[in-house]
Formats: sequence, structure tokens, C-alpha cells
Amino acid sequence: MGTEVDVFLRRLARQLRPQVDQSVDTMVQRLRSEFPELLQDEDLAALSVQETTGHVTTFLDVLEHGLDVAT
Repeated sequence: MGTEVDVFLRRLARQLRPQVDQSVDTMVQRLRSEFPELLQDEDLAALSVQETTGHVTTFLDVLEHGLDVAT
């Protein structure tokens, strides 16, 4: 990637990181509205939040640190 793009993605990731919890809440609410039967189980709902947080955080790590995910 070009240097300007790298700088932009790093800055974007740093700006979005404080909003991870809010973003995850929004995604889980959407899941609940689209697939309510999947999240009726309390343990499954908690796992969904945990896994979604992990995925969002990893995505931001990739953007911020320029990690190569192709390998």
C-alpha cells in the first residue's frame, strides 16, 4: 500500500478503537433483531459479544499496524 493510505488506515484505526464496545453493541443488537432465536441462550449471547469484540479488535490491529493477513 502507498504511504498515504497506510497513514490514513492507521489514523482511522486509532480513532475507531475507543468505540469498539459501542460498535460491538450495535452489531449484536443487529444480530438479535435479525436472528433472535440464535441469541436466546445467555451463554451463546455472551460468546457472541466476546467473539465479535475479538474480531473487531483484530481488524483494527491489522489496520493500525499494517499486518499482513494474506499468510
